[in-house]
Amino acid sequence: MKYKRPRGFEESSYTPPDDVLAAVGRVAITSASIEDLMHSLFWKYVEVPTDVATIITGDQKPTRLSEDIIKIAAALGEDPDRVQDLRDLFADFKELNEKRNQCVHWMWHRPRQWKRGRKHWLAPPIYKPKRSPIPFTVEQINALADDLAWIELRMRVHLLDDEEFERERKELRFAAHVMVPAPWLDKHRKSKRIRWPRARPGQKWVRRKSALWS
Repeated sequence: MKYKRPRGFEESSYTPPDDVLAAVGRVAITSASIEDLMHSLFWKYVEVPTDVATIITGDQKPTRLSEDIIKIAAALGEDPDRVQDLRDLFADFKELNEKRNQCVHWMWHRPRQWKRGRKHWLAPPIYKPKRSPIPFTVEQINALADDLAWIELRMRVHLLDDEEFERERKELRFAAHVMVPAPWLDKHRKSKRIRWPRARPGQKWVRRKSALWS
C-alpha cells in the first residue's frame, strides 16, 4: 500500500462474532468450489485442452456457464434424465447462490434478541434501496453451507467417468444415493431432493430444512 496502516489502528465498525464468520466462511468456500466445478464440467463436455478451455470459460459467470453446459450436453446426446438433473442442479445453485451473495456482500448489523432466540441482521447496500433487511441465525447460515455442500457433491458426480461412477456406486451399495447421488437413476425414491445431514462437533445428526430465511 502507498499509505500503510498505522501500527495503532483498530477497526471501529461492527464485526460479527466468530461463529457467524465461520459459517459465512463455509458458505464462501463451498460456493467458490462449485463455480470451479462448473468450469470443469463445461470442459468435460467440449473436450478441449485445458489451456484452450480456460480461455473459453475464464470470464463466464455461473448463469451463462450453466446455460451452455445444458445446451452442449443435450446437443451431444446426453441421457435426457441426466440433462434434467443438471437443470435441477443449476436451478438449486442459483437459488442458494443468491443467499450466498447476501451473506457475503450485504451489510452486517448488531444482533437483536427475539422470542425464539438471538437473530443477526443483514441490510442491503445503499445501491439496492428496494431490498429489505433480513434477520438470520447462525444455524440458517450453516444450513445454507450444508445445502451448498450437497450441490457440490452432486456436481462432482457429474464429473466422474462411467467407470469411476459404476465402481463407486457398487462399492457404496445402499449408501450410494447419499455419497454418489444420481437422481436420474434413483427415481424410485420418494424425494428427488435428498438432503445429506452433516454433524458438527457436539451436535447430533439432524435433518435440515431446505427452505432458508423462511
